[in-house]
Amino acid sequence: AWRAGRADRSFRRPLTAVDVVWLARSSALAADDVHVDAPVSEAWVFADERQLTAAIAELIDNARRSGATQILIEVEIDHENVDIIVADDGPGFVPEQRDAVGQPFIAPPSSDRLGLGLATVAEFAADLGGSFAVVEPHQSSWTTAVRLSLPVVDGSAGELAASEMAVDQATAQT
Repeated sequence: AWRAGRADRSFRRPLTAVDVVWLARSSALAADDVHVDAPVSEAWVFADERQLTAAIAELIDNARRSGATQILIEVEIDHENVDIIVADDGPGFVPEQRDAVGQPFIAPPSSDRLGLGLATVAEFAADLGGSFAVVEPHQSSWTTAVRLSLPVVDGSAGELAASEMAVDQATAQT
C-alpha cells in the first residue's frame, strides 16, 4: 500500500490485490480479436480492479480504433513489476510521436480521440507507482506494443489480501 501511496491520496478509492493474469483472461476483456499470453499463473498488483480493467480495455479499444485486427495481451512479471503489454497488428505510432504517447492530445494519425484515453492510462499507472510507454513488440508479427508496468505484490501477500478473512465482532470494533 505504501508503494501505491499517491493513488490512495489522489482518488480515495480502495486498492485491493488484483491478479492481472486472471483479469486479462476474464470475460470483461475477452473478444475474438484479443489473445492472452501469460507464462505465469498469477501476477498480483494493488489497484482498483475497475480502473485497471478500464485501463486495459482502453488500450484494446485504442488498438482497434487505430486499425488493428488482432491484439495480444502479454503479462510478464519480474521481481519489481508486472508488465501488461498490449501488442497489435495496426499501423503503429508515428516515430516522432512515440515518446509523447500517453500525453494529452498525442495520438496516432488514424485515431479520432486525440490520445486522451492513453493519457488517462498513463496517469493511472503513475498514480500506482508504475509507468506507461510505447515499446518494441516481442514478436515481428506485431507492429505496435505499449507496456503498462505496475509494482508487483508478492504472490503470498496478494493471495492473503485477496482472501476473505473471518473477523469477529470484537476484532471489527477494535
